[in-house]
Amino acid sequence: MERVVDVLGTKVRLVGDDGDSCIENLPPVIHEPALDYAQLALDEQAVVVDAGANLGVLTLGFAFVAAHGRVVAIEASPSTYRNLVFNVTNANLANVETINLAVDEVSGSLELFDNSWFSAGSFVKKDGLGAALHEGSVTVPAEPI
Repeated sequence: MERVVDVLGTKVRLVGDDGDSCIENLPPVIHEPALDYAQLALDEQAVVVDAGANLGVLTLGFAFVAAHGRVVAIEASPSTYRNLVFNVTNANLANVETINLAVDEVSGSLELFDNSWFSAGSFVKKDGLGAALHEGSVTVPAEPI
């Protein structure tokens, strides 16, 4: 599935998995407070870390603002990461580095529920109420920033 959206005045094509409610529900024009703040606070040589980059909507916006800087986009979910890489590559942004791992307090690994139906939310697998709602999991590397 794909959507064309406007991020800070630039039309970008984003891809996601079929049936992914995150990409299905993206508005045609992205209005995110984080991007409003980025435009006010960051210069074009800024370095930005987008931990939990998802499909890359904010990553792309940060890359537009810090056009001569660097954006490090970190995404834990292997399936979402695949789409993040495609979206960054498709936007022809040389100032973005993507990393497929989870951010945690210590080095190790985390077991995640990896949702194909909602790429904006991969959840750490723990016993509890939410565990009954998800099937399957994936173990991913984790590192502190």
